[in-house]
Amino acid sequence: MALGVALTVALTMGGCSRKPVYNCFASTSVEGWERNDTLTLGLGPVDLTGRYDETLALRATTLYPFTSLTIIVEQQVRVAGQSSLTPLRTDTICCRLTDAEGTPLGPGTNYHQYTFPLTSLRLAQGDSIAVRIHHFMKRELLPGIIDIGLIAAR
Repeated sequence: MALGVALTVALTMGGCSRKPVYNCFASTSVEGWERNDTLTLGLGPVDLTGRYDETLALRATTLYPFTSLTIIVEQQVRVAGQSSLTPLRTDTICCRLTDAEGTPLGPGTNYHQYTFPLTSLRLAQGDSIAVRIHHFMKRELLPGIIDIGLIAAR
């Protein structure tokens, strides 16, 4: 199982033909990530037309009380030279963080890092993306989630 996670991380982060062009994180509150606390990130404007593979990244501590985390990612593309946004794209990502015994699946000691494939978008030069992220868990306040980020590779 650990080999599978390591291989997934290596393929996501280190693909030979894909070059990371964006890597941004937003921090959650020290007390915990509240359900209504939407994290906002942005990508762009991009320099080159092409396909951009997105990866959701997060950092967590052992204070996180569950084995997985469900995250809602909402994205809209702002087309270069236009003031309007494309229709909202919503993805629900179920992020498995520990095995059945509670052992973290991500590398790290005090903070564990995780990556999860998100989507692939075709963007034209000058396009940008507005991203909103929030959790979709029954508990209102989630301790142990430190940062949520977006990585885009071309």
